[in-house]
Amino acid sequence: MKEVLNKGISRRANPTAVGQNGLLDIAYDDVGRQVMTLYQVRDLISTASASITNGTSTVLLAGTSGEFHDLIFISFTNSSDAAVTVALTDDGTTVRSYVAPVTTTNSGIVQMDYPIPWPQGAAGSAWRVDMPDISGTTVTVQALFAINV
Repeated sequence: MKEVLNKGISRRANPTAVGQNGLLDIAYDDVGRQVMTLYQVRDLISTASASITNGTSTVLLAGTSGEFHDLIFISFTNSSDAAVTVALTDDGTTVRSYVAPVTTTNSGIVQMDYPIPWPQGAAGSAWRVDMPDISGTTVTVQALFAINV
């Protein structure tokens, strides 16, 4: 009996997209584990962090030409004594607004996991966060993104 081996290619970057009905190699990470993740291989996950204080739109994650950064997770920590609404924008459009509650209530952290990544509207655009201009208020935003083509 002849032995059949599954062979594939190791990935640390996205492959070049193929056309309709194009053949693709099975993907493995750089130590031989078959890629079967919900989001992306580890090398194609981006972290982002920003602090917003003065009502000025702030870049959370800059865009990369030809790539989408799809949102997997986002959290907000509010350092003030008042709840704050934070807008998340993508390519100039508000994607969603989040309320960061008062920290003194022991619930001043808001976390959102997206089991299906929130798709970025346009390749190469930046994700931004913004809040009203509230004196003495700082909101820290942290996020994870899957890089896709």
